[in-house]
Amino acid sequence: MTNQIPFCPPNPNPDNATSAKPMLDAWIAFLAANPELQGVRALKFDMQDVQNLGDKAVAFRVYFGIRTKNDGSTQFDGMVVGVDSNGNDIVNASDPTATGIWDFAQPCPTVCDQSNSPMLNPDSVTCS
Repeated sequence: MTNQIPFCPPNPNPDNATSAKPMLDAWIAFLAANPELQGVRALKFDMQDVQNLGDKAVAFRVYFGIRTKNDGSTQFDGMVVGVDSNGNDIVNASDPTATGIWDFAQPCPTVCDQSNSPMLNPDSVTCS
């Protein structure tokens, strides 16, 4: 893994956006200003689902959308598509039975880490 980032910003630059805590804090503030997103903090994907995207997929992309439920309420959600070696989405919009658009994102809240993860509670960690 080459893109790991620190949780706390390195000193002396506390506003460094290449660390997790400032990005999480900004998302929490954005959610507070946009209640229609219903506080979605993360999307969980089972590895088995990702591995079953197909032989041509070398990566995947998540597209965001708003789902309208049967009761009329809405929920922020994600749709997954495989990406080929040229960086193109593997999507067939004309075949309703084999579109290549997958609905296996599990949003948090609903499916969240229950261990008091600092990713959900960034204020639980004091950065020096």
